[in-house]
Amino acid sequence: MVEILSETWDRTLGGGEFDDVLVNIMADEFNGMKERKGKEDVRKNIRAVKRLYKEASKVKETLSANKNMIIKVPELLDYVTLKFKLERTFFEQKCDHLFSRVAAPAQEALKKAGLKASDID
Repeated sequence: MVEILSETWDRTLGGGEFDDVLVNIMADEFNGMKERKGKEDVRKNIRAVKRLYKEASKVKETLSANKNMIIKVPELLDYVTLKFKLERTFFEQKCDHLFSRVAAPAQEALKKAGLKASDID
């Protein structure tokens, strides 16, 4: 049986925040395409944004096991297809602000339990 000594979490940190980062990466790539020059930001189109969030879920899963992947969203908006290569390292760099928050809940739980990381095996 496992005894719970303490628990804590960051309610504002989860998979959704990583999805947000991916959607912004994809939207920036799409907006930067020559076919999109002078057009409105893709983020203003609800349907397109929903498609980007659906793709973000697949991207997270693929990048967890691969160093890069080709992202392709056919005819995302105005008959323009989003297609580009995303490196895991680039995604991780864009997520630095999230990764820096991951350890805080674990450290708080250890503190509440009166333990140090070295006490756990």
